[in-house]
Amino acid sequence: MDKIVRLGTFKTYGGRYASTYAHIKLADGKLSITGVEGPTQGGNALGSCGQVREGEHIVNLAPGWTRPILTAFYAMWDRWHLNNLRSECEHQRDMITLAQECPVCDYQIGTAWLTEELPEYVAEFMAKLPETDRTPAWV
Repeated sequence: MDKIVRLGTFKTYGGRYASTYAHIKLADGKLSITGVEGPTQGGNALGSCGQVREGEHIVNLAPGWTRPILTAFYAMWDRWHLNNLRSECEHQRDMITLAQECPVCDYQIGTAWLTEELPEYVAEFMAKLPETDRTPAWV
């Protein structure tokens, strides 16, 4: 999957309204999401780029989006983005404080990039998101 979604519009500090987009890539079980707030023709942006994970500031949702869908999208983005580049094992992820050595499997944190299998429901959710209704300057 390789798709662009428009989440909605936000109001910039200067008072302009601009769209927030996300580029979703899913291949071989690896999820990558990159966002941009208000991309401009010159390659700049009116807001943040990359890990744009603050949906509360979106004042007008794009067609097909609801607040629950937006909340679920940001939660999945936060949890599953770059699931193939985990520095911790599954046990360390669940610990309140990351131990350098896992007491369950003895894995040393940061010694390899681990892949956490992406649940099917995440892939299905991303596939069902509405495609963008506007063409962004860049994403």
